Amino acid sequence: MRRSRHFLWIAVLAAVAVIALTAVLRTPLPPSNDDPGSGCGVRVVEDLGERLLVVDGLIRGSVDPETGECLLPSSNAAGLAGRLFEVPGRVLLVGIGDGSAARRFAGKGWRVDAVEPDPRVAWAAAWHGGLDADDASLVLGDPRTYLETHDGPWEIVLVSDAASIDDPGRLVTREAFGLVAARLAAGGVAVVDLETAGWRSPLVRAVAATLGSSFPRVLALPTMEPPNALGRVVLLAAEGIRGFHRG
Repeated sequence: MRRSRHFLWIAVLAAVAVIALTAVLRTPLPPSNDDPGSGCGVRVVEDLGERLLVVDGLIRGSVDPETGECLLPSSNAAGLAGRLFEVPGRVLLVGIGDGSAARRFAGKGWRVDAVEPDPRVAWAAAWHGGLDADDASLVLGDPRTYLETHDGPWEIVLVSDAASIDDPGRLVTREAFGLVAARLAAGGVAVVDLETAGWRSPLVRAVAATLGSSFPRVLALPTMEPPNALGRVVLLAAEGIRGFHRG
């Protein structure tokens, strides 16, 4: 009897957690009896003044635990795209990360849409990153399918951790970037955030060249030093922005 009651309480608590997360994200989680963040390769680590979101060994977010400010240089570089517009518009986040990008854009008046393929990341963004329904309209699902079924238009499409997506072949392709270009508003900007082994990594060159098939202007912004170490590079792509040069 005690064991039955114990399992009943566990089931009740798990149901409450799933209901709360569903309300926050405005989208149902895949059916599961397990906490989507526990024992599944997701960790939130606080160390030396940083709160890190680590997913399958990769850092997907870093914020100041007191202020919630994003500490990843690549996120700050990607945020520069917002300054290219005189008034806030719509932004699509492909990958929610720790939620800091959504909060930043929403705080500046942008309407934020987001698609996240990994429910564990969405869970962490909500429970540990403070993401709520006022910050973004978040959908759990395949980013390529989302782009195929949602017209936008968006002034900015930001693709985070493109190379770490389970099936990058669905997203980092000419066809996918062509979809991104088609969903951008006039004068819109595509942003791709990559974790790479150096500024001149073959990955950077390959993704930049693929972007170049859909955008006449591609700019690479390294965000970490030294140039030959593991770090992040942000690619900005557009039809034409003053100061952009193909690269």
